[in-house]
Amino acid sequence: METPQPHSFLVKPGKFGLLMSDLRGFTALSTQYPIEQLAPFLDVYFRTMTDLIARHGGVIDKFMGDSIFALFAVENLMDTTMALTSCSVDMQLAMDEVNDFGATLGLPEIFMGIGLNCGDIVTCTLGSGIYQEQTVLGDAVNLTARIAAFALRGQVLMSEDVYQATNSHVEAGPVFKVLIKGRKQPLTVQELIGTTYPVAKAIPIRENRKGPRVEVVLPISYHLIEEQRIRTTSVKADIIDLSYGGMRILTPNQHQMMDEIKIVVPFGAGTSKDGGDVYAKILSCIPENDGTYCISTEFSYLDESTRKSIRSLVDHLA
Repeated sequence: METPQPHSFLVKPGKFGLLMSDLRGFTALSTQYPIEQLAPFLDVYFRTMTDLIARHGGVIDKFMGDSIFALFAVENLMDTTMALTSCSVDMQLAMDEVNDFGATLGLPEIFMGIGLNCGDIVTCTLGSGIYQEQTVLGDAVNLTARIAAFALRGQVLMSEDVYQATNSHVEAGPVFKVLIKGRKQPLTVQELIGTTYPVAKAIPIRENRKGPRVEVVLPISYHLIEEQRIRTTSVKADIIDLSYGGMRILTPNQHQMMDEIKIVVPFGAGTSKDGGDVYAKILSCIPENDGTYCISTEFSYLDESTRKSIRSLVDHLA
């Protein structure tokens, strides 16, 4: 069989602003609700976000499940990154309208995470005469996907390059560093809080990311998630404080910031025989004097009955 020749004449390098969004916990949600409820929601979500991206000068590269990958061509880097940040704020604001529609379908509130980056990529056509697809390749694409994966519910994270190029026309959270698989040096990212120019706009603080915290002692087990696969081995641990949007856990294991875990909690009416299944991301891991570790987590998904149970327990103990 003759080896196909690459479409080298269709390869076009260039610098782009990159935006990747993802609905937090949507995969787990799809196991709880029939496709007849989810498909109309996704349709409204994609149409709403596509219109906003186009309005800010971006172009959709592709939809990937419930994710959106968009490109912003660079003529002036500051203008491009300002379009990126303004677009992402508007996208988070638009989730209120999208969730209002979801409520008419009987769906719980759904949150979105967004990652922003800029850099050199290559646009090329891959495939054969049977099927071809135009796509983009490059390290900047991979980094954007990793940044988006770190974003929590209702959060926008941007690379250092994006922040520096905005010329301080945005309000940002503190700098933090995350480890990227295959890279020796950690990646510097910041949370986008809002824009200050040409229009002042703020990303809404979602209800799940605020609220009272209460001290508790509740035994749990959890599983580490690696490459979207849940480890079969469970870790025995204890919840030591709890809030509407997360928990602190005392565990014998050390973890990296932004590791994702699946927690089996002893309350709620989820699908697990032990209670509700909760997915969370680790925000910090601090060693204790006795050799254990205290990890702070924020929920990335929990079913509606477990969410209500957690809220009720927090309200009762607060």
